[in-house]
Amino acid sequence: MKPLSKEFLLSRGFCCNNGCKNCPYNMKEITAKQLKELYNTSMHNVKVIDIRQEWEIEEEGKIPLSINIEMDEVVVSNQWKDQHEFIIFYCNSGRRSASLNLHLTKFYNTTNTYSLIGGIQEWKKLHDYNSQDNINLLG
Repeated sequence: MKPLSKEFLLSRGFCCNNGCKNCPYNMKEITAKQLKELYNTSMHNVKVIDIRQEWEIEEEGKIPLSINIEMDEVVVSNQWKDQHEFIIFYCNSGRRSASLNLHLTKFYNTTNTYSLIGGIQEWKKLHDYNSQDNINLLG
């Protein structure tokens, strides 16, 4: 599969935040619908990282193909440092992942990290999903 380019993502409505008034430090966000489109197109150079604790994953399920790195371990991990990948963080509601993404953008000057708006709850709404198992990818 061919890697996704920034131009491809921008053509699909992903925010590059050039001049966006709501994005301090050019922090990037992605919607559940946009993430679903990525799954349907190509996940070649996209990494989805669940920053919740294990008990939250057991209660709410997880997005397929995502890896779990708890929020307090992300900064010391190397999983988000590859500038050739698009890294998407998510949590339960999107607040923690937005906070983490702001931190990485502000202090580490990341340009490849995104926060899933609304977290797993928005993903579940998109897929009409209420089980604790992995969430059906194509809903």
